[in-house]
Order: sequence, then C-alpha cells, then structure tokens
Amino acid sequence: MEIMPNKTVEFEDGNSMLVDELNKKTFTKDMLSKDDYYIKVGKTSPKLKEEIKNELSQKFNINVSNVLDEIDFENDTNAIMGYTVYSMLMKNFEFIVPFDKLGGFRFDDSEGYVEYFGINNASDESLNQNVEVLFYNNQNDFAVKLKTKENEELILYMNETYTSFNDMYNEIEEKSKNYSGDKTFNQSDELKIPYINVDTIINYDELCGKIIKDTDQMYISNAIQNVKFTLNEKGGNLLSEATVVSEYNSLAENARFFNFTKPFVLFMKEENKSKPYFSLKVDNVNILEIEE
Repeated sequence: MEIMPNKTVEFEDGNSMLVDELNKKTFTKDMLSKDDYYIKVGKTSPKLKEEIKNELSQKFNINVSNVLDEIDFENDTNAIMGYTVYSMLMKNFEFIVPFDKLGGFRFDDSEGYVEYFGINNASDESLNQNVEVLFYNNQNDFAVKLKTKENEELILYMNETYTSFNDMYNEIEEKSKNYSGDKTFNQSDELKIPYINVDTIINYDELCGKIIKDTDQMYISNAIQNVKFTLNEKGGNLLSEATVVSEYNSLAENARFFNFTKPFVLFMKEENKSKPYFSLKVDNVNILEIEE
C-alpha cells in the first residue's frame, strides 16, 4: 500500500504553511543518485524496524539510527495498524585539494572566535582549483561553487536579504548568468569558510494529530527528522533521516467515529423516566478541563 501516492496532502482542518510547502515537491528523489538514498514504506511493526536496520547496515554500513529509536514499532491491538515511511540520505565528499586551516575569526557579531578554513595569500595556488566564482558584486553580495572529487557541488551565497531557499537559489542562477566579471579564483582572492558541525533532531509537531482528507480517518502520529552535516578543510558529509508514521482511529473496517470534538448537547435522565432532568450545551472551552 502506498500512502497518498503522487497526491498532495490535505488535512480536514486546513493546511499549515509547512504542508503547503511540502506539497510543492520542489525536492524529489530524481535529483539524487540511487546509491545515496534509501526509502522504505511498510506496516508499522517490529519486523519493519528490523528490516530497515538490516538494509541500512548493508547499504550504508550504519548500525545506529536516532530516528528509529524515537518510534514505537510495537503493535497496538486496540487500533488499526498504521504505516511508516522511512528515508535516509547520505553523502560523503572530499575537496579536490584540502583547504588551508586559517585560524580563528569572529562570525557576524559573535563575542568569541570560530575556526575557519579556506585560501589566503599564503596558500598554494593548487587550492584555487577547488573554487569557481559564480559572481562577485561586492563584499555583501557574492557566491562561489566548491568542487569535490565526487562531483558534488557546494554553493555558498552571501547576501544581506534572505528569502525562501527556492527564491535564493533562483537569485544565484540569475546573478551568475548576468555576471560579466572574472569567474576564476585568482591568487589575490581570499576565501574564508567556518567549520560547520550540525547534529539536530526536528519534530514536526504541526503535522501530527490531524486527520488527512479522503483516508478513512488516517492521521500522522509522528514526523521526525535527524540532520547531521559537517564541513571542514578536507570535505564533509551529510546524513539526513526522516520518518513519518501514520495511524488510523479505529480497528473496524467500517468504523464510525463518535468523537465529540465540536459543540454538542448533553442530557441526564433517570432510567424509566420519559424526560431528562438536566441538559447542557457544550460549546466553548471555558467549561472544559484544559490539559496542562
């Protein structure tokens, strides 16, 4: 079973900005080599978890996953078994020639110093082959392309006005196309890049708990991404793994959902009496107990 194949996702109570951006599908697996990514879709179960772990070990020689450990793969006998979509992207790259270590400098308005690598006037000219100038309009508006042995390209863009990633990439292409200056990195040029080390888990809580339209009450119970990225004078690596877990609200195939999640009326009456002795319209949160 495919989960929402080739379709956009719509929640019954409306989409957030994040969902609308994801539905645009500006990034797809067609942009990657099959050797660099792994995707698995299946019914949520301990067996699926073991399959994922074994296949990751075989393909990427990875035996630890922060994301898989965050998901409960055990069967819930009181609910319809849900589905898990798991993906991993892994890239390792080396620059053609290692850059020089340049020492410590401030980053923006930082109080302390951070370590940088790159090229200065004392660097060997062979390092210049790592770099292609895309454009240089001034010290606050420029972009370079860093080349690697694996033909991966790292594009670094400096600009004082930041918009969406898609818009910024379009800006780079437009400015590069219109740039008539020298695109060769020369001996008099300088390049400073800070060492980068990112390791973070992102929980997309705004996607969770909402019913997806036209799915028989399917909802997303977990949406997690782990991003690891390092960059140094020799090269770097990227590892991004993500899991989306869906569940259903009931076990029965023709389930009915008696969910009092909107205004309703409550009555109380004694058995064998024809009329209720108490009634209440529940139509605002002021009379409800708020979860702390």
